[in-house]
Amino acid sequence: MMALSVVILAACTGSSKTDGDSSSKPSALSLDSIADSVCFKVKGQDVCVKANVVVPSNNENVKKGVTEIFRELGQDDDFTGYPDSLKVDTNDVRSLVRFLLESKAAWLKSDAEDLTGDLETPLSYTLDMYQLEETGNHVTFAFTEESMFSGPHPYYSCLGVSYLMPSGRKLTIADLSSDKTDEIRKEVQSVVKRNLTELSKGEDVDIDAALNLKNEDGSDRLLELPENGFYLLGDSMVFTYQTDEICSYAFGMPEAKIPLKQMKEKGWLGKELSDLVK
Repeated sequence: MMALSVVILAACTGSSKTDGDSSSKPSALSLDSIADSVCFKVKGQDVCVKANVVVPSNNENVKKGVTEIFRELGQDDDFTGYPDSLKVDTNDVRSLVRFLLESKAAWLKSDAEDLTGDLETPLSYTLDMYQLEETGNHVTFAFTEESMFSGPHPYYSCLGVSYLMPSGRKLTIADLSSDKTDEIRKEVQSVVKRNLTELSKGEDVDIDAALNLKNEDGSDRLLELPENGFYLLGDSMVFTYQTDEICSYAFGMPEAKIPLKQMKEKGWLGKELSDLVK
């Protein structure tokens, strides 16, 4: 089953340019790069947490949206606020990235010190944030995390986010037709099942059981849409589930790509998003 994880972890790492007229338009968004790291030694082992990210510099609306993502990432792992001692500027991406790295470093150090004896696995944390796609209508970014801690395997996450241009408004589930949610969920579930079935060929895997598609009373249940919503890439809408969100770690991060034209024809898109699909 571990082979499934390797393949499915390709989610959120699509090409930054896709076929079609919209993606071949000249870039209107300028990006600044930020590279930062915190390194230390614990129990004789060198440990590094690092980040390589890009930040929009000429569109304040998109920049605010990206800043909000880093603000959310910095409050994960039970960190409920920003310690006054760090004097974090919560409107500055560079300051938020530094806070995130220091928080992850403290988490890894505490994890290592709680163990008895030597470390059996390397410890690290890496955050990469990059632009997946820019068109005349939207820009899509990917945020990927890889954590190596004292558990039996690494932990991965991948967040794809799309913003409308030039307004910078983040696309969310609210941009889908609210009265068509169950139809969309059925299609997402069908695509996820098809993908996992294809990947697990030759292995004895009950996909329905793996996805827990039965209620306690034996009736069928639908997958919820991903907690992190969707993003746009090429001519499709992509729904990516995080590790352990709907099935075990061995299945990686299942995803469903649904053509935007199909979604428009079925009336699944809200008006603003539907108007963008030609």
